[in-house]
Amino acid sequence: MMNLTVVTSLLVMVAISLQSVEGGRRCWCDARVNGVVIKNFDVIASCGGWCGCRNDNINRCGLTCDEKVQHWAEGNCVKHYDHQQVRSHFKASNCKTGDGQRTFKCIPPKECTKKVTKNVPYTCYKVVSETVKYPC
Repeated sequence: MMNLTVVTSLLVMVAISLQSVEGGRRCWCDARVNGVVIKNFDVIASCGGWCGCRNDNINRCGLTCDEKVQHWAEGNCVKHYDHQQVRSHFKASNCKTGDGQRTFKCIPPKECTKKVTKNVPYTCYKVVSETVKYPC
């Protein structure tokens, strides 16, 4: 009877410890400047079911996050952080968390301009020209 109690207790403890991975594991990623989050990419990789920390999607979370941040920083970065160093930060479920290996220069998207002429209402159709900025 004692053995049955011990075995049952062990099974309950194993079931409780596995509950945290029942829905799978996820890799979260964000871009930071001086520790401040400037872009949250949310979940960039995952594995379903009872996958472990050695799953390739989870194991490569830091590298995948680095690639995501590099792609974003080199052309889509926020203008406010122009030419500052951006570093990735990742969290691979409860497996590992950390900063990316490299930094990337923040380069905002290019802005193009064009001259637009339009008629102004209620002015006997006065023609006005203005320069408009838009993403290239």
